[in-house]
Amino acid sequence: MSKKEKKKIAVFGVDSRLLAAADALSDEGFDVTLFGDGYGSNIVKTLHGADAVLLGVPASTDGKYICGLGDGKAISFKALFEKMGGKCPLLFGGGIGEDIKKNAPKYGVRCVDYLPDEAFALRNALTTAEGAVNIMMNELPVTVFGSSAVITGFGRVGRALCRCLISLGASVTVCARSASDRAAANCMGASVCDIPKGEANGLPWCDVIFNTVPDLILGEAQLENISGETLLVELASVPGGIDASAAAKTGHKLIIARGLPGKTSPVTAGRDICRAVIEMWGDE
Repeated sequence: MSKKEKKKIAVFGVDSRLLAAADALSDEGFDVTLFGDGYGSNIVKTLHGADAVLLGVPASTDGKYICGLGDGKAISFKALFEKMGGKCPLLFGGGIGEDIKKNAPKYGVRCVDYLPDEAFALRNALTTAEGAVNIMMNELPVTVFGSSAVITGFGRVGRALCRCLISLGASVTVCARSASDRAAANCMGASVCDIPKGEANGLPWCDVIFNTVPDLILGEAQLENISGETLLVELASVPGGIDASAAAKTGHKLIIARGLPGKTSPVTAGRDICRAVIEMWGDE
């Protein structure tokens, strides 16, 4: 999209990642307005002349209300769509629910979810991986170099994390169900094993376990066979793969580390949102 087109985008949300996205969009030549605590408070004024609306990640947690607007702000998607009223035809957001997408056309609005976009997901995975390594550095009394790490799951985040850890000199074991994933991890220089399925299938000793699988795989039976000194880091979306109550019972330190890009690298994460919006808007 050319800067000369001077599109206007209304950003609904005030978390650090979304504010960074707003700054990046402004730098790219967009006319940007903000709605949220400490910024705009009038929906009609914020939307005036806008070609699109941008929401953060997640766009909603309940399928009804917009997330991240700040204290005292509760705006439903229905209210937003009514105000957009076909004059502002596009809504970008991360993790837009299917019900929201289905209802939007009734108001002349098309929802574009940037979270599943492959280019955005890959950039987001790298930012997540760096944030996870930062947690390891802060929480463990040893260097990453020479340490032992286990990664459960080998999707985008697992792959990015594997590369980061190996490049820093860690000994990495990847646990994955897929034979092709295990082969890919092997080719990166990691040891491999299957996902643990019972007491007898314990994981190798390690300093830290990073879980990226969004289904329970580390319950009490598995955790009882893992050293109490091993740090557990949950990266997967709800419900996650580590049983929190079992971790407490077995004496493990568990860090829930979802949404790392917005917490550890909000400026980079915001620029990634900006990039995704520009690329996907061009496709639209």
